[in-house]
Amino acid sequence: MGEKFDTKKGEMLNVGSSFVLPAGHTHYVWTTDEETIVELIATGPWDIIYTNPTDDPRKNK
Repeated sequence: MGEKFDTKKGEMLNVGSSFVLPAGHTHYVWTTDEETIVELIATGPWDIIYTNPTDDPRKNK
């Protein structure tokens, strides 16, 4: 959790894990070399806002 990516502060979620974040909570997600599926469930409307806009892959089209 937090605005700066830091793998030392990360928490591994095992298969079937889930967690809840409040609206507007800044966080990050990363994977290693294993296949990973991340499922987002939300009651809309919702959006993804990058803390650093240059990290937004949607802008690299």
